[in-house]
Amino acid sequence: MPPHSDEEAWEKSTNIGGYQLTQKGYAALRAELRKEKNERWQWWELRSKVLIAVATSLTGLFGALIGWLALFKK
Repeated sequence: MPPHSDEEAWEKSTNIGGYQLTQKGYAALRAELRKEKNERWQWWELRSKVLIAVATSLTGLFGALIGWLALFKK
């Protein structure tokens, strides 16, 4: 949220008697929200990629172990 001291982001409202965001302030607020949402998505994306890589590796290792056990049982 833009600081209230930023006069380009806030203007005095004539309707409700307080301050409201200007177009520039609203754009800055939306940009901050998009940045935060993107950071959260990147956090989950990284963890899911690592989890998928680990699961794939474990599946391959498990299949190889079953193959070795089948080979040595004969």
